[in-house]
Amino acid sequence: MNKKQAAFTKLMRLRKKKEFDSLFKESTKILQNGFLIRHRKNSAYISRLGIMIGKKKGNAVERNRIRRIVRESFRNNHADMNNSYDILVSLNENKRSQSKKEVADDFMEVFAAFLK
Repeated sequence: MNKKQAAFTKLMRLRKKKEFDSLFKESTKILQNGFLIRHRKNSAYISRLGIMIGKKKGNAVERNRIRRIVRESFRNNHADMNNSYDILVSLNENKRSQSKKEVADDFMEVFAAFLK
């Protein structure tokens, strides 16, 4: 996979409030390893990711670190999806003390359960 194929483009992001609200109304949930994934099929040709981490889960540096790890894991593995989905990832427990590898492994377990 070259750099262009592996990029996390604007098309792959949930960006508008309307998109987030529709996921809250009509979605399937998976809760595992402290991550909550809400997902539903979309009519677009590509899967899109939104990440939502509340302020109680750490300071801005810690929240952005988790976002980067989740985004990177999604970017590297979104090609494994057969269909296009809108996916919203929320954090239900603190991941502050975990290393990058532990957080990525936890997210990939949930993502693998979603792919089944």
